[in-house]
Amino acid sequence: MIHLLTAPPVIPARARHYWAHGGPVEAFSALDKHLTSRKVGEREAAELLLAFPLCAIEDACRARPHRGLADALEAEPYQEALYIASKFLPGNLEALVRQEATLLWLRLRWEATGRHSRSIPPHIAATLSTTELHGYAVADLRLHPPALHLDVPAEAGLLLSDPEGHRWPIAGVLIVEETSPLRLWRIYVEAPTNDGRVVNVLTMQLPPGPLDKAVAAHAAHAVPAVDWRSIWTWTLGAVLTGEPLPPSKA
Repeated sequence: MIHLLTAPPVIPARARHYWAHGGPVEAFSALDKHLTSRKVGEREAAELLLAFPLCAIEDACRARPHRGLADALEAEPYQEALYIASKFLPGNLEALVRQEATLLWLRLRWEATGRHSRSIPPHIAATLSTTELHGYAVADLRLHPPALHLDVPAEAGLLLSDPEGHRWPIAGVLIVEETSPLRLWRIYVEAPTNDGRVVNVLTMQLPPGPLDKAVAAHAAHAVPAVDWRSIWTWTLGAVLTGEPLPPSKA
């Protein structure tokens, strides 16, 4: 199982305690009082401020479990919590917080839909990156449930580059499907490294039409230096050929 799905909760219990006061403004007001009275130190206060947007994502997933990531990120509580944090913490926080919020949303969607995971046998995994997609339509992709974790054995040969350009074997893929307003997949890939892990989240829109044309369109705009086409093709192949491999709960 990949680290994203097994890591301890990213939201401190104390952040949830402040958030329970009623939302971002109330949470900050309560935190500010404790910071002034020195019941909370500056370092912890900063960590709590960064956690408040994640509390908003958690609320959004519970209240609207079938809505997409963009809906959660554009919701007023998240935006307000991010604005408050940015007023009191240095640097450009939006990209950092958005990344953490995205990862949390992916995990919550996986948990809410049943924690489904599937192991791909090595002899099948070794062939999926060369799956022939010509002849398939996007409509042939049926992801049930709408969030599925796939174990990726070493035989798959999928590699992910770290910031220094070193390439590491991908250990797992998480697919989360959205259907409104457009159908798309958010594909999370993770590779363990000597120092931790390297991760990436890919967004693949799935407009009606031939599947190979959809992949070609993504490949044309992909960041170079990573063999995204193999990762996409492997993931698509695992779903297309997955009928004999019913998902099991993790």
